[in-house]
Amino acid sequence: LKVPALRTPSGDLLIESLVISEFVADQFPEAHLQPTDATERAQLRLFVEIFASKIIPNIYGSLLSARAEDQEAKKETLLAGIKAVSDELARQWERPSGKGGPLWFGDRFSLAEINTASFVNQFVAVKVHRGLVIPQSEEYAAFHRWVDAFSQRPEYTQFSVPDDVVVEKLKKFLA
Repeated sequence: LKVPALRTPSGDLLIESLVISEFVADQFPEAHLQPTDATERAQLRLFVEIFASKIIPNIYGSLLSARAEDQEAKKETLLAGIKAVSDELARQWERPSGKGGPLWFGDRFSLAEINTASFVNQFVAVKVHRGLVIPQSEEYAAFHRWVDAFSQRPEYTQFSVPDDVVVEKLKKFLA
């Protein structure tokens, strides 16, 4: 059995966190976790895809790299991914559904945060083990604003893993 997994009321088994989170959002539309508009749903999915493809593999890639040159290259690729996420957040906040931020839907959690926020605290392992510093500059401003906003919310704080635990757990990926 693959984890995570969810058995639906009809008996079907769903796997993969993105699939499960969309299913749950569809089952509870009153939670307003995703837009009802098809274009806005596609924009949210694009954000999650940018995060999943440009950030997550480079968190682990930077830890798995044995050579200093490879570690630096992965950190630079990770920073480029963070910039892409920051750019997408800024675009979203200009749309009516973004309401100026600081979360995907302005002031409330959405599938964007649900599917990405848990990976953000893994940056601490890359910082500790590989020296990652996310610049406090304009090009990363939206990213920092978003992280500051969701990291204060109970939807995140009740389930986030303490930094020291993340650092220790991700040691296993060190080359």
